[in-house]
Amino acid sequence: ANLINTEYNYEYAVVFTRSISPYYMTKSQYKNLFIDTYEAIRNIFGNIKIIIKPHPRENISFVNDIINSHKLNNIIISHENASVLLCKSLFAISFWTSCAIDSLSLNIPFIEYYKVTKAFLEVEPSGSIFKKVGFISSDNTESLNKEIMNIKNCTFSYPREMTDRFNNNNIKFINSMFNNRYKINI
Repeated sequence: ANLINTEYNYEYAVVFTRSISPYYMTKSQYKNLFIDTYEAIRNIFGNIKIIIKPHPRENISFVNDIINSHKLNNIIISHENASVLLCKSLFAISFWTSCAIDSLSLNIPFIEYYKVTKAFLEVEPSGSIFKKVGFISSDNTESLNKEIMNIKNCTFSYPREMTDRFNNNNIKFINSMFNNRYKINI
């Protein structure tokens, strides 16, 4: 079992979204993923803060329209760097983004929530690369709720192969770069 270190964490979840695209994310798909995610987080963690990290090319007014029209509360939209947002979060959910790597490097539980479409498979015939390397991936609300509950119960499974790579990194080469610098006398 994995333990979630709540000593330094705040009560919030980060949701990484994608911009609307004919291949990766339709408006309808986005809206469904967004509302499903919001409801799943609320089902398991109550009214914790949800920070939305939009894709840089994303239409923020569309996001605000969803939040306002569905009366979603305790949500912040932030453009901070992914790692900054993740470092004190309880967990993260992504609509198929590379922020999975940031999350894993900080040992923050991460769930990919994405419903593959025919258009997506035209561009990505192999499907999600994150799912292939072992990240938890859900494509329905039942599975999403189950994985969020696993986070709450500290039974969440990290992708072992990737985690082992991060945990076994040898950073001595960085120290050697700095130890060999010339000293400058002023």
